Amino acid sequence: LNNFPYTTLLVVGSLEPEKKDAINPAIVKKYKIEKNVIFLGERTDVDEIYALMDIFVLPSHREGLGISIIEASAMEKPVVSTNIRGCREVVEDGFTGKLVPVSDSDKLAEAIMFLMDNLKESKEMGKRGRVKAEKEFNEGIIFGRIKKEYSRLIKEKL
Repeated sequence: LNNFPYTTLLVVGSLEPEKKDAINPAIVKKYKIEKNVIFLGERTDVDEIYALMDIFVLPSHREGLGISIIEASAMEKPVVSTNIRGCREVVEDGFTGKLVPVSDSDKLAEAIMFLMDNLKESKEMGKRGRVKAEKEFNEGIIFGRIKKEYSRLIKEKL
């Protein structure tokens, strides 16, 4: 980060200090990056926040279906996330973003730096992410799948 003084990290969401894997805000002081990190807390205006981002990062240890990844992709943001279920359903590694191993901060940093150093490719990943979000996670498509599955289950039970 010190090589990129124009970079600001937005940390969105509750800090949840009771969790053992929570982000401790003191870490930014330890690495002397206070000027580059903003803790926003829990927000309801995420659509406005996505618009501010160049890259969306979700280094989750556990995830169902990464709704935030779908939202970021719909906003044409390239995504860096961990290679876990839910995330890998949304992010195609090297195509719509980058997937990294869980708890591998070196690979996470490497993926972020790749996207920052390759802005043209990064923008293309964001555009492909939007197409994927529209095609595979469109609300109408999802509700259609749910309706079809409910109908199948009802017929099966009758």
